[in-house]
Amino acid sequence: MVFDADFYGIGAPLKQLFISRSHRIKDLVKGLLEDAVNDESRSDRLFLSYVRMLRDVNAALTKLGFPVRLSALKESDLQRGFLEFKADFFLPIKKDLKTKLTALVIWTQIR
Repeated sequence: MVFDADFYGIGAPLKQLFISRSHRIKDLVKGLLEDAVNDESRSDRLFLSYVRMLRDVNAALTKLGFPVRLSALKESDLQRGFLEFKADFFLPIKKDLKTKLTALVIWTQIR
């Protein structure tokens, strides 16, 4: 998020979203980001807990008249495994990374 704010925050306002199951992790990341990002970057940041995100999405779906609720989805449908992470995220950005960390190391840190 810091990199994106620094790199893409110049010009048009940048919108960033961080969702965490833990309120403590959400607050930690919010504090770290606010300390690390300069005030000149014009970013709109939103930090949500997973429960709050579900509530907000369900309220929006109800308002739009959709009968399905996000809680009806299985948690496994929302999760990404290591192989999907590696194929969909890590491999496309690997050449742009300025580190020699492997996909497994990054995956372990994210989890």
